[in-house]
Amino acid sequence: MQKICNTTKKFKAFTLAEVLITLGIIGVVAAMTIPTLIANYQKKVLTTQLQRTYALLANASKMLMAQEQVDLLDKTYLANDPERFLKEHFKIVQDCTGNNLKKCYVEHYKDINGDVSRFAPETGGYCFGLNNGTSLCVSRMEKYDWDATEYHAHSHVTVDVNGLAGPNQAGRDFFTFYLYSDGTIGESYNSTREDLCLDNLGGASAIYGAPGCFDKIKHSNWKMDY
Repeated sequence: MQKICNTTKKFKAFTLAEVLITLGIIGVVAAMTIPTLIANYQKKVLTTQLQRTYALLANASKMLMAQEQVDLLDKTYLANDPERFLKEHFKIVQDCTGNNLKKCYVEHYKDINGDVSRFAPETGGYCFGLNNGTSLCVSRMEKYDWDATEYHAHSHVTVDVNGLAGPNQAGRDFFTFYLYSDGTIGESYNSTREDLCLDNLGGASAIYGAPGCFDKIKHSNWKMDY
């Protein structure tokens, strides 16, 4: 008969000191990583909202040109009547034009360093609050001689992707860019392609919505990597 022997292994328990040290290390690591994770998550959310606004604006522009059977936006009513364009192609819940601007935009935005501007944001145009929480302003189309050979008509666009909600910071949730007559959105027609976002992260960026940051995010495959 085969004899089966049962063996019992003894395990050494952790001491209270060892447990406390382990918990302390976990706490330190969490304190170092959680703020970064939260910040990255917030950037992702804001970038997604910005991309959604871009898609809405692009689709509305294409639809308008198709309806009026033209190939340029400055040949449509948008050139002189952006209010009608916004009302017909977006789901509006709040009129924020003129004296109602505070209903959609905060009075003072921060720059990328967190410093609050003493001046109100420059928006211009016709401003409305959308049903998705975005604040959007679009101006009449203007023409400028950008390259000395060709005129590019454009509307000035100002966006706060989550309205009055924070962080209310230029380059994070507050942006300005252009809607060009050919349907291009955000491009600056800048032959040197310098980083306008990084050049304008401080100072006046809080007033003008961090010019160039929209382009930087778009060309970074919709990543806010700054």
